[in-house]
Amino acid sequence: MSETLQEWMEKFSTAESPEQAMSCLDSALALDPGFVPALGCKGTLLGQMGRHEEALAVFERVVQLAPDSGAAHYSVGLHLQNLGRTDEALAAYDKAIEIAPDEGDAYVNRGRLRDESGDPKAALEDYARALEIEPRDSIALSNRGNSLMALEQLDEALASFDQALAIDPDDLGAKLGRCTALVSLGRIDEANAARPEGSELDRGPVIEVVQKTPGGRTLALRYFPKSHSNPEHLERMATELLDYCAKLEDKEPGLSDGTRIGFMWSMLTLREQGDALVLCEPAFGRHPFSELSYDVSFTLQTAVMIQLLHSITELPYSGCTFAEGMAMSPEAMLSEELTLYRLHETNDEHITGWVAGADSKASAEALLKSGQFSMLPTAALVGLRFSVVKTLSLPAGCAVTMQGHKLVSVLDPNGKEAWKKGE
Repeated sequence: MSETLQEWMEKFSTAESPEQAMSCLDSALALDPGFVPALGCKGTLLGQMGRHEEALAVFERVVQLAPDSGAAHYSVGLHLQNLGRTDEALAAYDKAIEIAPDEGDAYVNRGRLRDESGDPKAALEDYARALEIEPRDSIALSNRGNSLMALEQLDEALASFDQALAIDPDDLGAKLGRCTALVSLGRIDEANAARPEGSELDRGPVIEVVQKTPGGRTLALRYFPKSHSNPEHLERMATELLDYCAKLEDKEPGLSDGTRIGFMWSMLTLREQGDALVLCEPAFGRHPFSELSYDVSFTLQTAVMIQLLHSITELPYSGCTFAEGMAMSPEAMLSEELTLYRLHETNDEHITGWVAGADSKASAEALLKSGQFSMLPTAALVGLRFSVVKTLSLPAGCAVTMQGHKLVSVLDPNGKEAWKKGE
């Protein structure tokens, strides 16, 4: 005697492995392909297994069968979000909220997407609504902390992380957020005590370096020594950076809150905090054109890499910043071996002249002529292949080859090897 639909669902509830559970659901759906509870369970199981394309297809089918289900639209949004299809995910969350305005999950996820898309103010509106529905939603509280950090509302961000951890003391994201907020506030001892020690998110202890300018102003910078394999290089660069900034005190526009200072590939912003002016770098891991980080670890790290490269190649320095553009072929960053060629120095249109996916002047010009390239700010390299940043200040005519994140060779403007791996 064959099992009934209900019996297959009961077997699913007691399955001992994902594979066994999936087999039970497929058997149930063989009896009734439109049985929504089985489809919902299958979509959720596929998502738990990381099979988001298949899960999305299942929940799109659920939406067809139950178009007035807010949960179904939410699930579509969730898997679109996991697949990086942000605009479609936002539309799905919008629909879920329209149908079920008193369900908090869609607000939380829409808020996160809005935050990741560079709109923390709109994200805060979603978190506020989610917290009206469920005041003890630790994820909404932790996410709200991130958006408040983006808006430099540091005390409020710290309070939000504290609230999240009071509800869920094991929330690793909230722990990291709290530590970052304390660093940003200059509460260094507390930050080091609060760091999620031993976790994959632990950046090690933070250091604050303070220096007086000739005019009596206090400059401060913060960095994580663990971000470099040779922390003494970062220590040296931190001193160089503070010395460089101090010398700008008597030059226009002087040193005050909001002053911007170019330093090699980076651009620093001063923020007044108590009696000190704190050096902040663009938030390279989030939105470098609109948000700041109150530690300058990445700026110091890239400055060290750039200095070392110019030292070993003996090639002159040619400016390039994170905000300026470079051309990339579609497959350039997907290839293990990456070649780049610099056609010209950075011009008045803020184009660096670098072409990723070309190893000669001819191939670079051919790529640009074909139109098969993207023009992206070099800041995009942080999420693609950050180690390329150290090569961007080489002069026009240079070609470089990367193998993964390792530099393999540098050709000078005459086509001669200025450096080769193993030398």
